[in-house]
Amino acid sequence: MSKHIPQRMCVICRKMSDKNELIRLIFDGSQPVIDMKQNKLQRGVYICRNPECIEKAQRRKIFSKIYKKNISEQIYEEIKEYAAR
Repeated sequence: MSKHIPQRMCVICRKMSDKNELIRLIFDGSQPVIDMKQNKLQRGVYICRNPECIEKAQRRKIFSKIYKKNISEQIYEEIKEYAAR
């Protein structure tokens, strides 16, 4: 019997994927941060490791809209670096 793997949806392309294939972001009060272990007890959003999804999120300023705060461009660079691993 195989272990159940939770599915989550990318906020950009709306594609369902295994939770561990996506990047999870949580809001720490001032800026979103990458939840590398995906175990923080805060509401998170998921994004694909696909460079097109990350670029689209940056162009549309999607995290500023989700969190209703001005988000620095640095988080998008961090996501790109993390996705490249």
